[in-house]
Amino acid sequence: MLSKSPVIRLGEVNDSTRVALSKHADSRGLLSKFDLRTLGDCSVFGQPREVFWSYSKPNVIRGMHFIGNDYQGSKIISVIEGSLTDFVVDLRRNSPTFLNLAITPMSEGDHALLVPRGCAHGFATESGCTILYLQDHYFEQQEDLGFNIDDLPIDLPSSAIRSIRDAGLPSLSLLFQDPTDVPSW
Repeated sequence: MLSKSPVIRLGEVNDSTRVALSKHADSRGLLSKFDLRTLGDCSVFGQPREVFWSYSKPNVIRGMHFIGNDYQGSKIISVIEGSLTDFVVDLRRNSPTFLNLAITPMSEGDHALLVPRGCAHGFATESGCTILYLQDHYFEQQEDLGFNIDDLPIDLPSSAIRSIRDAGLPSLSLLFQDPTDVPSW
């Protein structure tokens, strides 16, 4: 069971990996791809199931989101246009990086980022930003959980745009007071 006041620390998150992009540019433009084989024998990302893309205006904060027990999964995030700062928090109780926060700046064509199952994800945009998500699980609304991004040990602009849902997410300590609320990754 988590303590009543879990402390999120800056640090690395096991299995959260930058995925290199191969690029080909010429006078017509740019072709960029990430090759899942570069993850090697990594069992962190399964078979791709869904692909999403989203657009966020400048100065938008999204998160922190994670998937509950039955629909847990990993995702690969890539910035198609714009730039953002990405946040991954390890919520896996048996992980040596439990409650660590990894912060990764990302911009278009830079790299992709693997967010492993059992981790919460969020980001803050610096410019208008188009993001591609490749998920190894199907999205199920009832398993879409989260905690308030204000729990992170970072300074976020008070003027940032947030959804009503994200602004109303509970703190991590309130979310996990009852051990039955903690997904069993």
